Amino acid sequence: MIDIQFTIDSKELQNQLDQLAERCTQRQPLMRQIAGVMEAGVQDNFRAGGRPKWSPVRRGGLPLTLTGHLAGSISSLSDNDSAVVGTNVVYAGIHNFGGQTKPHVIRPKHKKALKFNGRYVKKVNHPGSKIPKREFLVLTDDEIEEISHTISKYLAGDL
Repeated sequence: MIDIQFTIDSKELQNQLDQLAERCTQRQPLMRQIAGVMEAGVQDNFRAGGRPKWSPVRRGGLPLTLTGHLAGSISSLSDNDSAVVGTNVVYAGIHNFGGQTKPHVIRPKHKKALKFNGRYVKKVNHPGSKIPKREFLVLTDDEIEEISHTISKYLAGDL
């Protein structure tokens, strides 16, 4: 039997292992990078009108972009354990997931009556609206791959 032995510089190996352990423990810089990729992807969804394209709106124009309020509300948060992108806009969920709004009464806010179907009325009983799904909180395969690449670079100490 042949016995081959060699020596590894354990100080260098231990140093590299310590650095890796530190990167695995202190993940805030990684999570900040991931949150940035996610937020950029969501903003790209708004600029592209959806990826894939969102259902058109009845009155023309691009869906979810009438005032820019929803796109402007997108923000990211990160800490040592998570990276999150979202919005605090109340109507965001129904636009992202689709659904049916509840029936409701519409009343004038600043006038005595509403003009509805060519006549003036004090209120309108709205039956609710069917809102098609227009996912804006979604990432493409390329963005998911970018996140994976970012993680690899971080663990290798290149980030």
